[in-house]
Amino acid sequence: MDFELNFVKRFDHIACVYRDRCAVEVADGRRLTYGELKQQSLSVARLVACETRPSAVIGLHLQKAPELLAAIIGAWRAGRAWVPISPRLPVAQQEFIVADSQPELVLTDEPQSEEFRNTAPDARQWVSLASSLRVQNETAEDNFETAEIDPGDLAYVMYTSGTTGTPRGVEVLHAGIANLLDAQTEAFRIDADSRCLWFYPPSFDASVSDWGTALLNGATLLIDHDFIDGSGEDTLQRLQQLRITHADLPPALLSVLPKPGPELSLQTVIVGGQATEPKTIARWAHRVRLVNVYGPTEATVCTSLEVCDGPRFQPNLGQPIANIVYRVVDSDLCEVATETAGELLIGGCCLARGYLNLPELTQEKFVTIDGQRFYRTGDKVCRDREGNYVFHGRIDRQVSVNGLRVEPEEIEAVLTNVSGVTGAAVLLRKLTPASKRQRLVAFVEARPALSVPQIRSEVSGQLTANKLPSFFVVLPQLPRTASGKADLKELASLMITGPARSTAMSGLLQEILELFREVTEEPDFGADDRFRDWGGDSLAAIQLASLAAQRNFEFPLWFVADNPSPRDVCDFLEQDVYVESNRDAFGYRCLVENLRADAHEVLQSLGPTAIGSSRRDPNGCVLLTGATGFLGCRVLVQLLERTDRSIICLLRDGMGDVRSRLIRHLADQELQLSDDQLNRVETIVGDVSQRHFGLDAATWDHLVSRVQSVVHCAANLSALSSYPELRQTNVVGVANVLELATSASAALHYASTLSVFVGTDRHCGVHSEKSKLDATVAFGGYTQSKLAAEFLLNQTTGIPVHIHRFGLLSGDSRTGVFPASDILTMTVRGLRQLGCVPNIDRELRFDLTPVDYAGHAMAAIVADEIESPEIVQKVWHVAGRTLATSGELFKHLRRYFALDTVPKKGFMDRLVQRSGSDVSQNRDLASVRMSFLRWMTDGDSDRYRALDLFQSTESTFDCESTRVHLSARAVECPALTDDLMEAVLGRLCRETAERSFK
Repeated sequence: MDFELNFVKRFDHIACVYRDRCAVEVADGRRLTYGELKQQSLSVARLVACETRPSAVIGLHLQKAPELLAAIIGAWRAGRAWVPISPRLPVAQQEFIVADSQPELVLTDEPQSEEFRNTAPDARQWVSLASSLRVQNETAEDNFETAEIDPGDLAYVMYTSGTTGTPRGVEVLHAGIANLLDAQTEAFRIDADSRCLWFYPPSFDASVSDWGTALLNGATLLIDHDFIDGSGEDTLQRLQQLRITHADLPPALLSVLPKPGPELSLQTVIVGGQATEPKTIARWAHRVRLVNVYGPTEATVCTSLEVCDGPRFQPNLGQPIANIVYRVVDSDLCEVATETAGELLIGGCCLARGYLNLPELTQEKFVTIDGQRFYRTGDKVCRDREGNYVFHGRIDRQVSVNGLRVEPEEIEAVLTNVSGVTGAAVLLRKLTPASKRQRLVAFVEARPALSVPQIRSEVSGQLTANKLPSFFVVLPQLPRTASGKADLKELASLMITGPARSTAMSGLLQEILELFREVTEEPDFGADDRFRDWGGDSLAAIQLASLAAQRNFEFPLWFVADNPSPRDVCDFLEQDVYVESNRDAFGYRCLVENLRADAHEVLQSLGPTAIGSSRRDPNGCVLLTGATGFLGCRVLVQLLERTDRSIICLLRDGMGDVRSRLIRHLADQELQLSDDQLNRVETIVGDVSQRHFGLDAATWDHLVSRVQSVVHCAANLSALSSYPELRQTNVVGVANVLELATSASAALHYASTLSVFVGTDRHCGVHSEKSKLDATVAFGGYTQSKLAAEFLLNQTTGIPVHIHRFGLLSGDSRTGVFPASDILTMTVRGLRQLGCVPNIDRELRFDLTPVDYAGHAMAAIVADEIESPEIVQKVWHVAGRTLATSGELFKHLRRYFALDTVPKKGFMDRLVQRSGSDVSQNRDLASVRMSFLRWMTDGDSDRYRALDLFQSTESTFDCESTRVHLSARAVECPALTDDLMEAVLGRLCRETAERSFK
C-alpha cells in the first residue's frame, strides 16, 4: 500500500514532526504526546503480533481513552484488524459481537461483568491493556517493523443494526480510510493547531472520523466523558473551557445548545446522521463553518459532504468526495432522470468487503453494474438541476434516531421475545397530531396483564438508548393487512390516548407543566405524565435544566433521571415528601399491605397444585436457579462439595451453549470443579419468569420426577427498577419455582435479603430470624419484590420452605473477585473519581458479607436439610459479624487513593459538577450521591433509601442462631478486621486504581 494510503505510516510521519506535542488530552488532566502515543502503539503491535496470527481480528473492549487509540494503531501496525466491543453496549450485544467476530485476542481495561464474561471463550485470551503497556520496554522504538497493508486488507469490523434483531458486522477495508480522512481534513480545515472533540463512541463508525482527522494532522484530540452532563449552557461552556475548535455533533444535541457567542473557540461543526432543522443551521452557520456529512458504515463512514453556507442553509447530501461514485436508480437498478427520486447506489474505493458471516445479505446489498461494484443504501434521493443530491427518505423502514441508524424490525424482534407479547410494530411517528417531534413508538400486542413498565424493563437491557422506544402502546390486537402483517399505515394514523387527567392544578404546577411541554414539544403532556415516557432523553434533560434555571426553578439535574412527572417536580419544589405518580399502588413508597395482596393474587393465579405424597426419590437431584450469578455460582460449587447429588442448573437461553457458558462463568469467577463434579452438573434452558419455566409438558414432568430440593438464587437485582418492572421475575418467578417444589414435594430454599427490614419504615433496631415483617411502607422496587416473594412463600404449606436472608454481598475473601456493578463497587469507584469524602458528623454503617461465606452458608443448610429434613429453623440470616463503618471504608480506600476530606457543601458541589443528568451513564458517581445524600440533607431521609450503601446505619442484624447452626457444620463467619477488609476490597481498589493509572 502506498505511503499516502497507509494510515500508520502517515501517523508515524506526524508523530516524528510533532513528537512532543499533545496528541490526546483527557478532561481529567491526562495528556499523551504524539511520541508517547506512537510508543504505546508499538507496544501493542509487539503484543498482538506475538499472541495472534497474521490478519487476525483483535477485540477492543475499551472505552474512549488514549489506550484505545494505541490499540487501534497498534493492531494496524501489526497487520491485524480490530472490532470495537463497547462496554456501554447491552451485554447481549457485546456477547454476540464476540461470538460472531471470533477475536483471537481481546484487549480490555474494563472490570469484566459476570454476564459478559459468559461469552469470553470465543476469544483466545483476554489481556489487560494498561498492565501490558506498563511492562513493555518503553525505550525500544525501532524494533518493530510496521506491516505492509494492501488496500483490500480488512481494517475493522463495525456492527450495525439488523432487521432480524441480530447485529451485522460490516467488514471495512483499508482502501477507503485515508481517502475519507483526506477529504474531511480539507472540508473541516483541520491543522496542527486544531483541538478536536472525540464525541462519538468507538462502536459508532463516525468515531473513526473524530480521531482519524485529528491524528493525521498533528491536532490535539480531546476526550471528555462528561461533555453533555449538564445543561445546554453548561455544554457550550464546556466547549469553551476545553478550547474545542472542531466538533462532530449530532443535530439533536446541536439543536438544544443556545446561540453561540462571539467568544466561542469553535471554528467548525460537523453534523450528520439525520436531517438538521433549518432554524438550527441558521443559528450556527453564521458563527462557525458548518459541514453536513453523509455516508453509511458500508461505505467507510462518509461518502459526501456539503458546507452549509449561502442564503439557503439547506443541508443536502453534498457532492461525492474523491474516488467515490453516486448513482440513482429505479427498482430495476437502471439510472433515473434528473429530479426523479430513486435509490442511491455508492461505488468507489470506500466500499466494504461485505457483512461478516452473511454471504446472502452481502450479495443482496453489494451489486455489480456494468462491471463496477456498488452498495445499495436504501436511501431515496434525487439529483436536482444544480447537481445536488437531495434526500427524500428511505425505500425501506430504516429510520435515524439522534443520528444513529435504527431498524424497526430489530426492535420488533426483541419485543416479540418478551413472554406474553404476541406481536409488535415499531414506527417513527408523532404521538399526537399536536406533537412537534417524531419519536419511536412501539405498538405491542400482548395479554392484558402485561404492563408497559414490565415490557420496557424486559427490553431495556437488550436495546441501546437510541433503539428503546419513547412510547409504548399495548393493544389487545394489532391491526393487520390481508397478508397477516401489522398494518403500519393504520398504526401511523392511530390515535394515541393517555389516561384521564385532572384539570385542577396550582399555579406552580401549571408553570412546571408548561416547561415539560416546551422541552418535549408535546402540547398534550399531562401533569401526571412522566418525562421519559414522552421522549425525554438525556438531550431533553439538558434543555429542561437550562430552561428551569432560567426560570428560577431549583431542582437538581439528577432528579430528571428519575423520570418524574410535573406533579413530582412541583412536590419537590414545595419541599413536600416525594411521592411517585403511581401513588396508589406500587410506587417508590409502597404500602406493604399492597404487596401482601399482590403476593396472594400471584399465588392464586397458579391455581391448585397437587402436592406429592412423598419425596419421589430420596437420592434425587437439586435444581439450582441463578447459577451464573455472583452468589449462585458459589452455591453450586459448595453443593457439589457437600453432597453427592446431581445439580440441575436452570439457565436462560442466550448466545452459545448454556453448559459451556456456565463453565466459562465459573472460570471467570476463579472457581474450579473436578471432572467428577462436572459430571454431576446438568443444564437445562428455561426461564423462571414463565409458567413451567417455558418447558414443554414432557420436560416439566420429567423435572418434577427427579427433583428433591430446589435452590432459588435467580433474581433481577436492579436497585433502580420499580416493583412492576421486577414483579415478573422476582415475584411471579418465585411462584413458578414454588409450583415445581410443591409438585415434586421438594424442599425450597429461597435467597432473600435483609433489605426486607432496612428497606422499610421499620429499619431501626435489632432484626433477628424471628422478627416479623410488620413494616407499613417499603422503599424501592427491589425491596418490595423481595417482601412480596416472602409473603408468597409464607402462605405455603405442605413442603419445607427455607428463607435465606443475606446482607450486602462483598468480594470473595479468598480470591478478591468482586461484583462488577453492585452498590459497594460503584461507590468505591465513584469516590475514586471524586477524589474526596465528606466530613459528616456521624459514622455511617454498612454490612460486609464475603460472598464465599454466603455461598458456604447456603449450601451447608441445603445439604443439612437433605440429610435431616426435620430441621425446625426455616429462616436464616447470613451477614457479617458486625457492621463496617464509613470511617473504616475511607481509611481502607486511602491505602490506594488520595481522598480529601471536605465539608458537606463542598462534597455536594463537587458531586454536582462531576455528575450528569443521565444516571445510567454515571452509575459510579450516582451511587456516591445516593449513598450520602439522605445523610447530608434535610427532609429527604427516605427518598433514596433503596440506593443507599449505608441504609443499615440504624440497624443491627441478629444472626446468632444461624451462626451457631453453621459453626457445627464447620462454616464460620469471619470477623471484621483490617485483613478481612483487605481481602474483600483490596482487589477492587487495585483494579480501580489501575484504571485511573496515568
